[in-house]
Amino acid sequence: MSSPTHDATGPHDPGHLIAGLSGEFDLKNGLKLLWAGKAWIIVIAILGLGLGFLVTYLQTPIYRAQALVQIDPPGQNLSALSNPYPATAFNYFDHRNYYNTQYRIIRSKALGARSIEKLELGDKPPFKNAKEPPLLFVSRVQVVPVPDTRLAQIMVNHEDPHEAARWANTLAEAYLEQTLESKIETTRSVYSWLQERLSAAEGAVEVSEQSLYEYTKQEDLFVDSDGQNIGSETLGRLSQEATEAQTRRIELESALAQVDKLKKAGESVDALPQIAADPLVQRLNMSKADLEVEFVQLQNNYKAGHPKVKKVVTQIEQLQEAVDAQAEKIVDGMLAEYQQLRRRERDLRASINTERKQSVEDNRKTVQLEMLEREALSNKSMYEAILQKIKETDVASSLRENNVSIVERASVPVTPIRPQPVNNLAVSLILGLLSGCGLVLLRDYLDNTLKEQEDIEKHLRADCLAIVPKHEAAHEGVITEAYRTLRASLLFNREREHGNVVLLTSSIPQEGKSTTAVNLAKALAESGDPTLVVDFDLRRSSIHTHLRLYREPGLADYCSKDLKLDIISQSTRQENLSAVTSGKLPPNPPALIGSLAVRRFLEECRERYTWIVMDAPPIVSVTDPLLLAKLADMVLMVVRANQVDRKLARRSLTALRRTGARVVGVVLNGVDPKQDSYHYYYNYYAGDKAAAESKVTRMRRPTARRPARGA
Repeated sequence: MSSPTHDATGPHDPGHLIAGLSGEFDLKNGLKLLWAGKAWIIVIAILGLGLGFLVTYLQTPIYRAQALVQIDPPGQNLSALSNPYPATAFNYFDHRNYYNTQYRIIRSKALGARSIEKLELGDKPPFKNAKEPPLLFVSRVQVVPVPDTRLAQIMVNHEDPHEAARWANTLAEAYLEQTLESKIETTRSVYSWLQERLSAAEGAVEVSEQSLYEYTKQEDLFVDSDGQNIGSETLGRLSQEATEAQTRRIELESALAQVDKLKKAGESVDALPQIAADPLVQRLNMSKADLEVEFVQLQNNYKAGHPKVKKVVTQIEQLQEAVDAQAEKIVDGMLAEYQQLRRRERDLRASINTERKQSVEDNRKTVQLEMLEREALSNKSMYEAILQKIKETDVASSLRENNVSIVERASVPVTPIRPQPVNNLAVSLILGLLSGCGLVLLRDYLDNTLKEQEDIEKHLRADCLAIVPKHEAAHEGVITEAYRTLRASLLFNREREHGNVVLLTSSIPQEGKSTTAVNLAKALAESGDPTLVVDFDLRRSSIHTHLRLYREPGLADYCSKDLKLDIISQSTRQENLSAVTSGKLPPNPPALIGSLAVRRFLEECRERYTWIVMDAPPIVSVTDPLLLAKLADMVLMVVRANQVDRKLARRSLTALRRTGARVVGVVLNGVDPKQDSYHYYYNYYAGDKAAAESKVTRMRRPTARRPARGA
């Protein structure tokens, strides 16, 4: 029969159920876990609901009254000397800062004290003995702006609805009065200060104008109508002429240097641009070119001594001499101009230096004059501004403008704002449900035991060969089927047909390894294979109790007294199943297990039996199972669900593997049949079994009645 089917959606590691602990959240398994703990969730939700009910009906009703005020942006401050220009529009940050400031002023200690005085609350509780009554008053006040408007609600909370309305109206009135008084007081202070500054400004104007007059009279400066100093214009003109003379001198100097270079090389200077551009030289060169063309033609017809040839040659030479003479004249002119430019450049430089000194002095005087003019103008502007502000402040002091007004006075509230029974109970119920869910998830997270097949495969990294339900909670057929599944797993994992030694152990005591060993041996014997179950738990033996056998003689007697296998082996009620009990418990079990007698015992058993099932003590308690693991062909580890810590089970399994033993898998024992992961399978099998038995009964009844009919 196939092994029990497991729901792949059973609860995994608790860390997978808490978001953020493992990086993922298995919603399906989380919901299943919450459904399994629904009793806790319901109880905690009911407790939360009851607590919310108690808190709600023990609270004193609180009423809220609200007055609506309008707060406009401040207008032009007529007294602001630092800003004599028209006020600019508020930007976003100015708007936010201004209104936040006003809201804070409404909840200030000063307004609180003014309101207490107007309401005559100083001798009444709770203000009578309070350390800071204004703070106690404003603690009941809230200022809530109305979005997208210039309105604000002044809210006051109080146990008495009439007092709440009276307090809200009084606070709004106090805010209006303080705002107006602050403006009037500021205007008066500024007016007094301006009067003091006016006389000082008038004296400063007289002194600065007198200083300007005396300086202009003392210094002789001439400035044209455009305000430009004539010395500066002269200096600029001289600098321009000096630059032009220097540029021309450099050109002539370069040309004369080229002439000297050509003369030293014996070349003609008529190729220079200054000479070649001369009109006379151009005409002479053109006539010379025509004669040279004619000379070439005559050479083709006459010899060199022919009179026509000589005549043309003579003419060419004369023209060249004329060109050279004209070039000399041009060069002499260039030299004369060069010398003249050098003299002019020196004269201009001298004039520039003289003019520069004079210009510096004139500039110094001009700068001083401008400084005196600016000072006089500044003092005059200050005097006029102060005089204008005095007039404006005088007008402002007679006005009673206020940018704050009361739009709606507070009315007496009818219903309290708290407690709100429906909301409180709803919140209590929701918090209770969340607390219950959190408790269930936390409890599962803190539970480190192994519960299901997925836990075995994930944390122990071993195959779960069988899942055995609790014997007292499951149908007998289901239990038998679980051990048959384990038998099938062993058949698949065995390496020999005869003499297979199977060791069963566990991490800690009370995990059901002895029960599993006995039932596994019975399942193996059912198939007709000779099977022997041996009790190697030489400290707390129990095989004889499970099979109702004698404990002595047994394994210890075989090793110590050299008894035969036939003597110590006992037959059981199960066909093909024999047992060897522990015998008399030895003083040193590890020494007995490590002896050659045990090896000889197992070899003898291999020859007689197909299966030898060894029940070993827990690994954590002693080292006996580690010694026996080396002698076994297959090792099974029994893990009891919801009991053994997974870290302890992993360490035990690691210890077995370090011995080199062949650990074929794990048996998950003591699983609750009502658990969601296995409930369907177990119920399905039990129902199938009952239906089969009912069908057999119905089939037998007609057979029993047939003889009667024949009679």
